[in-house]
Amino acid sequence: MPLPVDAGEAVAAWLRDCRAGDSRALLVSERPPFRLFKSGQIMNRALFKAFRKAGLHSTRWRRGSHVFRHSLAVDLPRESVSRGG
Repeated sequence: MPLPVDAGEAVAAWLRDCRAGDSRALLVSERPPFRLFKSGQIMNRALFKAFRKAGLHSTRWRRGSHVFRHSLAVDLPRESVSRGG
């Protein structure tokens, strides 16, 4: 999936200036020893908390990382149709 330039720059700045630890992985635990997540459920819980904090409480939506896959699966064909592809 294409990453907008501003989003890529924000991720690079976060990796360079804000994130603790020296792991080469993009997403690691927030507390030392800054390791990879042991399971996808940890990431899903973090996303669920972020959704709630953003005010997204709908029970209709799938929770966790699946919402990103679903959104991509729905939006890509729509975008292709709107561009005449």
